Amino acid sequence: AGAAHAGGTFIPGYGSQAQPRAGAFTAKADDPSAIFHNPAGLAKLKGTMIHIGVNLINFSQEFTRSGSYDQCTDAKCPGGVPYAGQSYETVENQAHGAVSVGDFAVVPLISASSDLGLGLPLVFAAGVFAPGAGSADREFEPDYIIEGDPNRPPPPQRYDIMSQELAALMPSVAVGYQVNEKFDIGLRVSWGFAHLKGQVATWGLRNFEEWEGFDADFAIEAEDNFIPSVGLGALYRPRTDLELGFNYRSAQSINAKGTGVAYSGSGTLVEGLDVLQPQTDAPYVCGPGGTIVAFTACVETKLPQVATLAGRWILRDDAGEERADIELDLQWENWSNASTITNLVDGKTVLHPALPPSVVRHGYKDVLSARLGGSYVVPLGKNKLSVRGGVAHDTKTAPNSWTRLD
Repeated sequence: AGAAHAGGTFIPGYGSQAQPRAGAFTAKADDPSAIFHNPAGLAKLKGTMIHIGVNLINFSQEFTRSGSYDQCTDAKCPGGVPYAGQSYETVENQAHGAVSVGDFAVVPLISASSDLGLGLPLVFAAGVFAPGAGSADREFEPDYIIEGDPNRPPPPQRYDIMSQELAALMPSVAVGYQVNEKFDIGLRVSWGFAHLKGQVATWGLRNFEEWEGFDADFAIEAEDNFIPSVGLGALYRPRTDLELGFNYRSAQSINAKGTGVAYSGSGTLVEGLDVLQPQTDAPYVCGPGGTIVAFTACVETKLPQVATLAGRWILRDDAGEERADIELDLQWENWSNASTITNLVDGKTVLHPALPPSVVRHGYKDVLSARLGGSYVVPLGKNKLSVRGGVAHDTKTAPNSWTRLD
């Protein structure tokens, strides 16, 4: 099978200017999307401005597992299974994202800035954006039910992921301050929230044969309504044709709480009882109130801290206005510290007092990226036409051996 390669899971560029520049916008940052790219850039703006931008991401993905289905020889499945020896089918991701246009997920960045007419070297901004990671939504087997059809083989990727959804938004406020003609600083504060859903199959009992009767199907839905983060930015102009920028985004810890639902195959019953039972006594991990059809559950994961250094060369016309520019951004993303998803359930089994955490590891490494982009302004009478372009390269987030469908 061919190897699946992946760069950083952040999209390279975000917003109506940064996207066509391949993300090289940390030093330019001269519209209200600076609330994300570099809040120091807000200090450049005059009056009141509104920015409405989206990225459209296609989540198309196919997976073909090598090999074929084994025969089940356990005493609990006499006669075996009818699909033994059949090659694994190709599965295709059907998810489009929480909000979509056709086959494309919508990742928004909406913001507004204003100096409030105060005559001060301060510009304020407010807006909302998604975290910018375009790899969250997956939906491979939306209608699969354990042992629902004895003649239908189970999904070949079910132990990796069947469905997954992360919808997150970061409402934010920011301010840019012009210290002097050469130096600007900025600060952003965000209060985010997220909604997570996921479904996966696990072994209910030892199951080298991968017989459905020994499987368990687990689905979780959880929310976190307080995900704080901050952004810090700075700009320095040593000359009129040179601008240097720095932007830092803090890590975002997601601690979502909700419910989990488990369905066990027929072979997992112990003396007629479901193997999984809700936790009825303290101490609780996620909270009390679970039932056999809705366990209390929670999910812990992170989005990484990010730091960017940028340099921009500017060509100006006789009036001092920008005619063209070219910018290089060097970015570090701390994915090694945001490499796991931990699922916790207040439950127990008929044989054990509590369920251990389920930790989904991804083996992420820190990502380094280089983004080169620029623009050229063509005068058209009283109007202007801006032509933009760029190229970006990210190092791999994980080695091939850690590649996962999610």
